[in-house]
Amino acid sequence: HRGVYVSGNSSSVAGLTASVVRDPSGEFALEAGALILADQGICCIDEFDKMGADQQALLEAMEQQTVSIAKAGIVCTLPAQTTVVTAANPSKGSWDTTLTLVQNLKGIMSEALLSRFDVVYLMRDEGNAHEDAALSRHIVRRRMQGAGAVLGDEGSAAAAPVRDWAHTADAEGRPGRRSLRERCSEVPAGAALPQELLTTYIRYAKQFAHPCLGKAARNRIREFYLKRKANDHKAASQIPVTPRLLEALIRLSEARARAELRRAVLLSDVEDVIDILEAGADFEEQLPDEPIRKGKTKANTIVDRLRQHMERRVRCGGSREFRDRELRELAGPGVREEDFDKAIRRLNEQENALLIKGSGTYEYVGGR
Repeated sequence: HRGVYVSGNSSSVAGLTASVVRDPSGEFALEAGALILADQGICCIDEFDKMGADQQALLEAMEQQTVSIAKAGIVCTLPAQTTVVTAANPSKGSWDTTLTLVQNLKGIMSEALLSRFDVVYLMRDEGNAHEDAALSRHIVRRRMQGAGAVLGDEGSAAAAPVRDWAHTADAEGRPGRRSLRERCSEVPAGAALPQELLTTYIRYAKQFAHPCLGKAARNRIREFYLKRKANDHKAASQIPVTPRLLEALIRLSEARARAELRRAVLLSDVEDVIDILEAGADFEEQLPDEPIRKGKTKANTIVDRLRQHMERRVRCGGSREFRDRELRELAGPGVREEDFDKAIRRLNEQENALLIKGSGTYEYVGGR
């Protein structure tokens, strides 16, 4: 049994089925693609939503378990008894609970192709605090060097931490830490290292410095990730927080320690990385003022309009409380009572962005 992995953003019809090439003798010959190579095995296709029209190459293989070729005078049918496993993102990037399965996959996958899959699973990030904590522990442990020997956390064998000239209790708990911006501002403009020396230093650091995470650094990375994850809200108009942020924190913290040729990542390294991330995200998010895209229902259009106005007022320091009459005015003239009620229910029940406080008063809790 064989397994083949394919990435949807770099595959084609010929790469999935078969292509015609010239052999050393000058004759045409067939070169098998992923589906044929995975005959009697499994073919895994990632980024399936990036394939576009090339998805249609799977129709025959998933229905007839064969691939028919008619190219350059070669006509044949090749076996493709392959289990196809794919992963795709919905059309909006995240699952919209107000839409049906077909609507969420519009432009991603045709109904004819979708019907050929025996099982379809929906995988959503529900924002469970317990699962987020477990995932963060797993990712941090996976990145550890010799995980069972140096973790020292619950559920693993405690051992002596990695030590070097900078990995001491004083270095971990040094008081009065100044921000990275303050320290960088004190560096003279003419104190830059010569390019040749800097290149040599970086090459040496990459070759000989392989730091691992200290206990304080691991805890701070998990703490920052879980805090950002808890503040992530789908109605906040912010970049969504995913486990990629956790991996980025680990990579950048290791790079910060490697810059000083240390064997261990300290808490101060993580704090410097957090300063960099927060400085990069220190900008005012602009709310979209362009018209709502065509094809949306009236209730969804009202939801977008209300969210934009409420988010704008909250970001300008205004109150989070809104009266029923005020929201009706924001919804615009000519809005039916039924569409307005649907929009309020969606903001309250599905997006959890609007709390109903009674007496015609609402509180906007999105963006926290």
